[in-house]
Amino acid sequence: MLLGEHMMLGATVIRHVNHFSLDEGEGCAIQCIRPSGLNEDLDISRPFIMALAVCPECPQVDETWFLIAHLNDDHKWNIERIADWTNAQEKAWLANQVPATEGERSAQPTSHPLAVVQE
Repeated sequence: MLLGEHMMLGATVIRHVNHFSLDEGEGCAIQCIRPSGLNEDLDISRPFIMALAVCPECPQVDETWFLIAHLNDDHKWNIERIADWTNAQEKAWLANQVPATEGERSAQPTSHPLAVVQE
């Protein structure tokens, strides 16, 4: 399930608002993720949220997670639009994560001075 789908699911449990909320019955787009049952560290399980992206409304460039909050708080996007944008970001990031073949991995030079090449 994509992260935007988790947002949409969570928004059926709590009310989406265009600001961070301390009220348990409502939340911003990011807060809508938790009620969906997704209880993992997003920076580890969804590394695309740490990737740089460009705001579709203004020239701001920042990490994707920050832009989700920015679209929510500053541009007042609704949850459906934020979820669609988030899903598009995740799909694009996943499409670019092509694993190298075993031969390509062994042929790549290492730049770390302490790295050990295993034969």
